[in-house]
Amino acid sequence: GKEYFNFLISYTVYLTISGILTIILIGFVGLAIFSVMLFVFTIVAAVKAYEGSEYRFPLIFRIIK
Repeated sequence: GKEYFNFLISYTVYLTISGILTIILIGFVGLAIFSVMLFVFTIVAAVKAYEGSEYRFPLIFRIIK
């Protein structure tokens, strides 16, 4: 649960920064990439949880220990 909460916090930050960067048009690429990564990593984590193994999300801030 803590790992997924850290994942949501991190990707909220990433998507917010990308949203701000849409002013200079580079943010649209970031929004697309991070949205796909959010979806894919959630599916991978669900499959790993179903199998009973632990999954560590890449590219996240581990704020909550």
